[in-house]
Amino acid sequence: MFEYRIDGSHWITGELLDGEDLSGDKVVEIRIKATPTELSSQIANIEFSPNPQLEHVILSIHTNPAELNGTTNDMEYIIYLTDNPPYGWIKCDENNTKLPPLG
Repeated sequence: MFEYRIDGSHWITGELLDGEDLSGDKVVEIRIKATPTELSSQIANIEFSPNPQLEHVILSIHTNPAELNGTTNDMEYIIYLTDNPPYGWIKCDENNTKLPPLG
């Protein structure tokens, strides 16, 4: 069984992690819980940050190729037309990102 803590708080049993609100800036530390015969494991850190607001990202399909408007350099996108996307994750450009031609 594992245990975790958020932002340096007290250790909590891993069974409760599913109910946690991990939105925003948070650091979650996870380790295997100590037993009567063994010490706890080393700690693994997972850092969470706020989700970007995507309401301003719009797909313009009136252009050829299509274009994502309102992107930032921190964003990536992927095109799923099949079970095996041909391009993988693609880094966005600032403001407008032209998608690869489809077909």
